[in-house]
Amino acid sequence: MGSKGKHKVIQGTVRRSAMVGGTAWELHAGDDVYELDSTDPALLKEGQRVEVEGDIAEDQMSFTMTGPILRVTRFKVV
Repeated sequence: MGSKGKHKVIQGTVRRSAMVGGTAWELHAGDDVYELDSTDPALLKEGQRVEVEGDIAEDQMSFTMTGPILRVTRFKVV
C-alpha cells in the first residue's frame, strides 16, 4: 500500500468518475476533488454525502488523475 501521506478529514459528495469507464470513485468537496481508495460498497454510492477520514497517497498516481488519492480509513454518512 505504500507510505502514508497527509491525514485529512473531509466532508463531501461521492461521485462515480466519468473517466476509465466509470470505475473510479471521487469525493467532491467544494472546489476540491479526491479519488477515493476504498472498496466498501457502503461508501461508494453515487450522490451520497459523507465525512471521510484518511491519508493522501503521496506515493501513488492513477489513470484518472482527477485529484489526489485519498486512502479511506473511516467514513460516515452525513
